Order: sequence, then C-alpha cells, then structure tokens
Amino acid sequence: MNRELLELTLILRKKYNKFNEILDITKQLQDVVNRNDMESVKIIMRMRRDAMLEVEEIDYKITHIKNAMSPTVLEEAKRQMSIDFIKATEKKSMEEIHEDEKLREVYLALNKTIQRVIAIDEILSAKINKGTKIKPKTV
Repeated sequence: MNRELLELTLILRKKYNKFNEILDITKQLQDVVNRNDMESVKIIMRMRRDAMLEVEEIDYKITHIKNAMSPTVLEEAKRQMSIDFIKATEKKSMEEIHEDEKLREVYLALNKTIQRVIAIDEILSAKINKGTKIKPKTV
C-alpha cells in the first residue's frame, strides 16, 4: 500500500476508534437520560464534548494529509471512499479485501459507527424534547 494511503488509513482508524468511544459515551448518556439523572447527564455531556473535540483535531490531520498527497494518490483515496466503490465491494469477505482496499474498510466501519451515534442522538433528542414547547423567536 502506498505510504500516503497507509497514513490516511491509520488516521481514519484513529477517528473510527474515537467514534467508538463517542458511541459508548452516547449509550451511557441514553441510560442516564432514561433514569432522569441530570447530574450524570452534565458529566457525560462534557466527556462527549471532549471526545468530539479530539475528532476535530483528527479531522484537521486528515485534511493536512490529503493536502500533502499527490493528485494520483488523492484520486485513489477518493475512489476508495466513494459510495460506488463501497457498494461494489461491500460483499467481499475480509480475506478477499486486498491490501490496497484497507482504506475502504476503515472508512466503511467509521461511517457505520457514525450512523449508530446519530440514531441514538435522534432518540435522545426526541426524548429530551418530548413535551417541551419551543417558543418561536421574534425578530
């Protein structure tokens, strides 16, 4: 695998790991919201914010890596992270994935984890906002 693609794959793996941490924190948040434990909600929200700030730092590194890539390698990275490429290769087993497709695998796992976090966030949002009337802002 190209050194630049490997570097991008490794940093995306860090982002994936951080989002797994955010997913765990979000599940904890869901539990404390269900128990109506507002003190714990505050603590967990701070933990979640800190993890998200770390993701922001990782995103900065990803941008830096992409900006330093040669045009050919950048196009290959974009190809591996494209929806069409992911759909075309998603039925492959781990043994069938070539070394040069590892970026796709990490990117796919990251996106699945992000979707899980979003799904829990939507449930939490609905629960927290249930019965809460939002006053329209007047201009």
